[in-house]
Amino acid sequence: MSNSLDSSKIDFIQIGANIGQHGNDPIYPLVIKKGWRGLFVEPLPHSFDKLRKCYKNISGCYFEMVAISNVDGYVDFNWCEQDESQQASMFKSFADNIKHCKVSSMKLETLCEKYNLIGVPFKLLQIDAEGADGLILWHTDLKERVIPEYIRFETCHVGKHYSPTPTLGEVYTHLGNAGYQVVDDIFEHRESAPKLDVLFRRLKCSTQS
Repeated sequence: MSNSLDSSKIDFIQIGANIGQHGNDPIYPLVIKKGWRGLFVEPLPHSFDKLRKCYKNISGCYFEMVAISNVDGYVDFNWCEQDESQQASMFKSFADNIKHCKVSSMKLETLCEKYNLIGVPFKLLQIDAEGADGLILWHTDLKERVIPEYIRFETCHVGKHYSPTPTLGEVYTHLGNAGYQVVDDIFEHRESAPKLDVLFRRLKCSTQS
């Protein structure tokens, strides 16, 4: 059923969608106010259930209960309760009082293959993976296979929790080599967005040699 997504109509992929609408979620305003449609990715069952309920009356929303990482298969996952949402990460050191579980995992390119999105342009790739953001981007071909116009991710944990993992500088270089540059946030919800999120935009000529 998931593969029924019409790739010509997708606006975004949100990795680390959590429970949907909450204080730091940048996607909910785009769905509600601008009519964007896309793919929500969240690995924790209890968060995933709340996420689906958040968007249950909205068409054009697709959901995957999986972690996006650098491997296809399974990964050890760590999470802690925080208010009604749950912080979660592949890395044990991301928070205190963590709990552990194992979840299904796939690479971002594998996810895009499943939904017929390889080589298909879309507006926004949003990542909030508590430190795995850089790892996900580093292992993704952003030139020809996964080609969002914008990439937005949290920088504060990149390169700090896992070895081997790319540094933030290496991730920036990887994005630059794929034709992306840093831009200001244009999505009209800056005040409710995480302060350490960085937005990159794909240059129009990025795939031309």
